[in-house]
Amino acid sequence: MRVAPLFAAAHRRLCLGGAPSQRNHPAEQADAAGLPPPQATQPSSPSPMPMPAATPRARRTVAMRPYAPAPPDEALPPPRVVLDSNENPCGVPASLVTALAQSCAQHLALPGLHRYPAQDAERQLREALRLRLDVAGAEVLLGSGSTQLIDVLLRAFVDPGAGERLLLLDPSFMAFGNFARQQGIAIDTVAWSPHHGLNLPGLLATVTPQTQMLILINPNNPTGDHVPAAALRAFLAAVPAHVVVVLDQAYVEYVTDEIEPPCAELLDLRENLVILRTLSKAWGLSGLRLGYALARPALAALIRQQLTPYSLTSLSLALGLTAVQHPPYLAEVGARNGAARAQMRAALVDLGFFVVPSQANFLCVDFRRDPAQVERALRRCEISIRPLFEPPGPKGPGFLEAT
Repeated sequence: MRVAPLFAAAHRRLCLGGAPSQRNHPAEQADAAGLPPPQATQPSSPSPMPMPAATPRARRTVAMRPYAPAPPDEALPPPRVVLDSNENPCGVPASLVTALAQSCAQHLALPGLHRYPAQDAERQLREALRLRLDVAGAEVLLGSGSTQLIDVLLRAFVDPGAGERLLLLDPSFMAFGNFARQQGIAIDTVAWSPHHGLNLPGLLATVTPQTQMLILINPNNPTGDHVPAAALRAFLAAVPAHVVVVLDQAYVEYVTDEIEPPCAELLDLRENLVILRTLSKAWGLSGLRLGYALARPALAALIRQQLTPYSLTSLSLALGLTAVQHPPYLAEVGARNGAARAQMRAALVDLGFFVVPSQANFLCVDFRRDPAQVERALRRCEISIRPLFEPPGPKGPGFLEAT
């Protein structure tokens, strides 16, 4: 179809087909009113304005360590054993690999990559997740990994200008603290104890009227500690009602000690609760960058206002839907990981190291020496791990995290 003739016809109808009062050109309006045509005027030259310095500057300078994979070291060989990202090293089952390849081929064959992702694609994935988790009364929100959703949640609920604060355990997943600092949000922390686990009473005691959001990661990243179901229910019920609790369950599929409470039950326990999950860990789909949040409809509506349009690609949505609709395989992933976790922990304990009991797909290990030296020694053996504290702190200078 030729577009130019259509625009030309529309222009004629607008400019020539209407009544004189509808004419837009100043000369035509003056002629219709019997007035002399307006005189053209030369625009006056604006006075020069002083320009700012050419060196750009950030709106806010933030002192923090960016979250990133271990940087390459040209003096060392690249790692062959990657234990610093908590990925699922087994990937997805062969049957799902075939289904994903077919879905990818079908999607690329469609004449649609020049279009933005369709809203229907997001709706289908949200509905598939809602059905899978049996959360009919909750809303599902999608993000480019749960990391993007962390940024969105802080922008949606915590106002640093009003003095509102964030409360979390130390250490926690770095993205929470990093995004809060980028937004100028004040952070209160409760120290983690390697021998006493997650300090839930300390979190409750630290809540103030200014506490707007509380983060609980279960199992905790990067320590692997797990809050049992009964203690989790009691904690959610005890947090003051004005606080938005974010329960990050990125590693929940790896829990083998007990059956986790259903998401629907947890959302019924607390109105101001957001549950974060991801397809990057046990699902074995880190490369798709798909995370999701579960919340009651009223809370979800506030979160949705902060979501970035088209943050998910049409291909990732299509492949994510294929994976979610595939026959379940997460129980097998959790069982295999549990066996490997127990074997690795026993071997490290036999070597004399302290290992935090873990319900995730990684172990927090105190090597009782400078973690930088341990990390570099392992890199020489082509193994990459991640220091838990940088710089070493009073919680134990030798702690490192290994997938």
